Amino acid sequence: MGVPAGRHPGAGPAPGGGTASEVPAGRFTFTPHPDMPQPKVDQDCAANSRSKIKGFFEDHPCVKLTRALYTTTPEGQDKKIYTWVAVVEMDSAETATQLHDLAHQDGSGNVTDPIIAGLVDIQGFGEYGLGGGGYDSQLNGSHVIIVESDWAPSAKRTAQQRDFLKEISADAIRYGTHFAAQG
Repeated sequence: MGVPAGRHPGAGPAPGGGTASEVPAGRFTFTPHPDMPQPKVDQDCAANSRSKIKGFFEDHPCVKLTRALYTTTPEGQDKKIYTWVAVVEMDSAETATQLHDLAHQDGSGNVTDPIIAGLVDIQGFGEYGLGGGGYDSQLNGSHVIIVESDWAPSAKRTAQQRDFLKEISADAIRYGTHFAAQG
């Protein structure tokens, strides 16, 4: 069975409820988590982050934080992968660069993912939520896109598993890019 006209294989529903054709095609198919079918938007990034990242937001409030949660089951895999996408809009590209640089430092904390924040109830993830799996991020002007992916139960992943989860996170960056472009 083919892909309907106007749809891209692997695109899945777009953040904000748009059609799949609005998000570029990718390697993996992502579906919004049923308990979080629409992205969650907040203006208080400090209240939705931890550690040094929280302190950064206390000194440099964000304009907007958007978080979405997706699932994917890659071909040939029997595990459901949870992937969360965060888009942090800052007041300038300079402040976004500072945030992006800080987020890449070990032990700096992060924006809280939907599991840690209690926006969804998914069993099997500990205090770091999806933070033990694959991570990717991108600086896009005044936006910082953060993506993490993992499966339950969370555990120490092998280098090969982390690399695979990072590939999934890297593919999901397209959702954050799309969402940032929507304003």
